[in-house]
Amino acid sequence: MEQVSNKVVVILLITFVVVLALQLAVYTNIDIFQTPTANAASGTISFCVEKNFSIVPIGDQSAYFNIPYTYDVEITEPGLNTIFHDDTSLFEINNITGVISFTPQEADEGIYYINISVDSLCGGRIIDWKIVKFTIYMENRAPILDPIPDFTINESELFIYDVNATDPDNDTIFYGENTNMFQMNSNTGVIYFTPDQIDVGNHTVLIWAMDEHGALDWESVDFEIIDVNNAPVLHTIGAQTAIIFENYTYDVNVTDVDVKPEWNNISFYDNSTIFNISQETGMISFYVNESLNGTYSILISVTDGELWDYEIISLSVVYVNHAPNITSWYPVNDTLEMYEAESQYFNITKFDLDGTTPSTQWYVNDNLIYFVIIFCMLT
Repeated sequence: MEQVSNKVVVILLITFVVVLALQLAVYTNIDIFQTPTANAASGTISFCVEKNFSIVPIGDQSAYFNIPYTYDVEITEPGLNTIFHDDTSLFEINNITGVISFTPQEADEGIYYINISVDSLCGGRIIDWKIVKFTIYMENRAPILDPIPDFTINESELFIYDVNATDPDNDTIFYGENTNMFQMNSNTGVIYFTPDQIDVGNHTVLIWAMDEHGALDWESVDFEIIDVNNAPVLHTIGAQTAIIFENYTYDVNVTDVDVKPEWNNISFYDNSTIFNISQETGMISFYVNESLNGTYSILISVTDGELWDYEIISLSVVYVNHAPNITSWYPVNDTLEMYEAESQYFNITKFDLDGTTPSTQWYVNDNLIYFVIIFCMLT
């Protein structure tokens, strides 16, 4: 009687577990593949529960005579206990890892449609399968570049060109070149650059397209960079202060990258009523008379005869020069934490007792920059 009661308990326990597992399957979208079993002597039960999964899309595949081929078949739920299968004599997929690895032979040339399947250890039934087109070639064929013309480009003019190629074996194509003048996108073949003065002249550039097996096609392309006049660049002057009863001097400097003499004939100008800048040298020099006391807004300009650059400066004529003050700033924290691709705004408010409009200079890593600081952290 006691033995019968134990069996009843076991049966009830099994029934409870099965009902619980079925409820779990409903709410978690899992399949139960194996009937629970019980050991009446020990009072233990076991059953197999498995999640739904599928094979990650594979796509058409190509392999070549005498070249090792490897592919790792993956499932959407990695780490599960599964078994991989294939229906071809061309290769044997690794049943546990799903890795396909073989070296095609001469007799293997042709097109194969191969069924790659996977089943669960729980029930041994096929969970998912994919029909994969395998093409075995006798040899790898090189990509074919579309014809590329020669180019004539003006210096300082943005140049964009998309190099294209096709691969008869549908292999992945990578692009490249042998010049320091620009760097094309290795995946898309796009050339994107703006020539500088240093690029002026004639350049012969080798442009190539290469497949994943190292076969390539190439073209020799001529780039002629035409010299154009570049505007002279006035070095930053900033706010200036002249002390009464003293001599004031300042040497205005400029940079012009042009090498042609006719584009490098620099002249300086100002609109001041209290001094005259040297048109040839850019030197400002005058004795500061008491009658000049005050603050002036002055335009300093430079030209190469065609193009101009300029700066409007604040000049204060005072008895005693007082240092400007930064009255507020943003952000107020001394230490900032920024994330990749996040922008940060900086700003200061300044005041000068002498009436000067103070100039502002920003530094990043001890390097002076000449634009409003709006930058992103990049990796």
